[in-house]
Amino acid sequence: MAYTVRLDLEDLRVLSGTDAPLWAKCWIDFDGIEFPGIGWSDFIGSVAGSTLTAVQDLTGGTGEACTYFFDGPYYIAYRMIPNSDWTLQVEANCDRTGEPVTLWTGHIQLRDLIESWLAAIDAILAHCRQHNLTGKGIAILQETRSGLEAATAGT
Repeated sequence: MAYTVRLDLEDLRVLSGTDAPLWAKCWIDFDGIEFPGIGWSDFIGSVAGSTLTAVQDLTGGTGEACTYFFDGPYYIAYRMIPNSDWTLQVEANCDRTGEPVTLWTGHIQLRDLIESWLAAIDAILAHCRQHNLTGKGIAILQETRSGLEAATAGT
């Protein structure tokens, strides 16, 4: 699969109490290109939520959308390929200098993106249950999972 969410849950934690977001190592593997990089740490709910918004935009017919990594200048741009079976043109970009640099480009199926995030969220939620983690960050991931699950119906 050209798009796989990678996780390292060893350091997953809730920052500053139960209302704080979940912080985890999360990155995307594009056929061996690790984006933004292996072991990237970020607010996992924000990255997953940004992906859900992109999926909703794409399935809603906008044709273009982005997923943002919030702890740095990285984003993934998606463009629906017209007259395709939910095939996306994807660019993984770094905008550190104000001039985007593409680190990977290729095609993926929207369903692969959704299924990879569903599996990642399931792994995170299982880890949280196992370690008795609770709070708003987990509720946000559960809502994001529901939204992604609903989006699979149209793809």
